[in-house]
Amino acid sequence: MKILQTRVENLIGLRKLLRNRYSQELVIEPKDIAVSPTDEAFLAKLEMVLDEHLSDPRFNAEVFCRKLDMSRMQLHRKLLAYTGLSTTAFIRSQRLKQALQILKTSDASVSEIAYAVGFNTPSYFIKCFKEVYQKTPTEYVQATNR
Repeated sequence: MKILQTRVENLIGLRKLLRNRYSQELVIEPKDIAVSPTDEAFLAKLEMVLDEHLSDPRFNAEVFCRKLDMSRMQLHRKLLAYTGLSTTAFIRSQRLKQALQILKTSDASVSEIAYAVGFNTPSYFIKCFKEVYQKTPTEYVQATNR
């Protein structure tokens, strides 16, 4: 019984580490956290699908599920376990993280960045960006250039 309890505690701890890492990073890599080969395969496929489709404004939870060959609930449960986010929130967070990288490394306009990362309108992009980073993209650039 003690062995089972220890294994469960280790699994829970691992999931917490994974959730912390994937909620903060743009690139999804297991790195130094030991994950099962099944999880590694899932994460590799997840990253590949994101790389290919994140900039497409039509890329949504339904398309994501289809590309990963998973049901909507199956993907929802996996992403919730890894990141604490729903599928839609995960896609949005990845778009915002990618936008932040572009903001830091280029002189592209806010509109160009919004469209480049898959948002349909710059106004919605600005709203989402401000919710996460507490500044508009323009304010963020101005604050980091000081």
